[in-house]
Amino acid sequence: MEKYFERTLYDTLVKWAEKSDFALYLKGPRQAGKTSLLRKLGEEEFENFVYIALNDDGDREKFERLHTESYNLFDRNGGFEDSHGERFTWIFKQFNRAYENNRQNLVIIDEIQESPKVYKLIRQIRRSLKSKLAVSGSYLGVTAFSSKYWNSVGDIETEELSTFSYIEFLRANGIYEEYDKINNFDLTRLTDDEKQIYKKAEELYNIYCQIGGYPKVVQKWTESGDINECRRIISEIIDGFYEESIRHIDRLVDLDGSKQILNIFGADDIKITLDRLAQAIVLRNKELSEDTGIEALGELRGIDAKGAEIRRREKLQVLNWLRVCHLVGTVETYYRLTPYPDKNDVFVYPFNDLGILNYFCSASPIISPSNYNGALAENFVYLYLLTQQKIIFAEKYITCYKGADGQIDFVLHDKERNRWGFEVKSGSGSVKSGDAALKDGRLDYLIKFQNTFGFIGENTATIPIFAVDKLKYVFLNAQNLPYRV
Repeated sequence: MEKYFERTLYDTLVKWAEKSDFALYLKGPRQAGKTSLLRKLGEEEFENFVYIALNDDGDREKFERLHTESYNLFDRNGGFEDSHGERFTWIFKQFNRAYENNRQNLVIIDEIQESPKVYKLIRQIRRSLKSKLAVSGSYLGVTAFSSKYWNSVGDIETEELSTFSYIEFLRANGIYEEYDKINNFDLTRLTDDEKQIYKKAEELYNIYCQIGGYPKVVQKWTESGDINECRRIISEIIDGFYEESIRHIDRLVDLDGSKQILNIFGADDIKITLDRLAQAIVLRNKELSEDTGIEALGELRGIDAKGAEIRRREKLQVLNWLRVCHLVGTVETYYRLTPYPDKNDVFVYPFNDLGILNYFCSASPIISPSNYNGALAENFVYLYLLTQQKIIFAEKYITCYKGADGQIDFVLHDKERNRWGFEVKSGSGSVKSGDAALKDGRLDYLIKFQNTFGFIGENTATIPIFAVDKLKYVFLNAQNLPYRV
């Protein structure tokens, strides 16, 4: 039986259930735990809930058939709106006889992208019913590519569930409460008990970098501590992604809407893409402009089945498919740290789960562990910074810096517009670019994540990488404000 682990996003969903009149639109990668989280919400916060899985042929066909039949039963005046919710109440009762159209009931429609017909009903359902509506999907990105889907802007509240964060991983392993009480990251000033907690956190950091945060993987680790079994599950997750990608990819249309694209690609091409992307991140100093993005897909076939050359943008669509499926993220790049920093067209595509990145790195014959330890560490910090965007930082996207005078792994602005630089080293090497930018005023604060003793100064700090969450105390010290999660 699947064990439930506490997820940080759950409190946000509870607030939505209590206060929002919008539909909830929960997105995230496959097997990240969206269904479990919504079911838990239905069980704990509502009297009843209806669950409809559109990736199940029976549920999808039943919903679409009932919706068609409902017009004959309830549309007496020939109007489009269902102002009293009669039709949808009748439909949802066919899935759960206990359903009532009131705020104590929740309707969950899972894998909403599987039916364009149902997807286009989101706004109408929300406006017709008193009960709450939550929709979710692993491949909601398909809706952005296709004219078959209508966007319900203004009627939805969007949240994203990722795989387990590092903090959630510590919590699942039972040490986060003790870890969180430690407000000092200078390893020379810790008590013996605190040193033991940090030692355990460091061990779990090393495990997390190997297996990542997919719920099934985390559960296997907490049950058995068997890394090989965790890797086997990661392999199954990747294989499942290949198969589902092929099923969805032929729905996508070209940017001009004139023809189907990517249908010449198969599962092997998706695998090659991920493999080459991992190599590009590790071996090419993490730079992927549009040109190097194409190079990262270098082994994809250059000629389709009809002898036509595969166009450049079609290859880029493969990379974009990985992004909208939440396997990779995007880091924008500043090339000048002026008062108004300028961006260029160079992007970094980090992985959204370290288990996936480690899987491809460890399987590559041309990448040694010494090559990818630094990439894993930097990707780890990227994923942590993502969790802090709404709390500390003002940017919508994570950014980095690469200019003529060097590079800084991440550059972000807090809500007071102070500029923070973050340098990541898997060892204890120097960070000359960051030090120089701080010295000449292009950074207000510089944070170094390293495997070394911790230190905090006036406008700089060194944090042991496994204690990444202690950034909140640096922020508190810098801003002289209480820190609120």
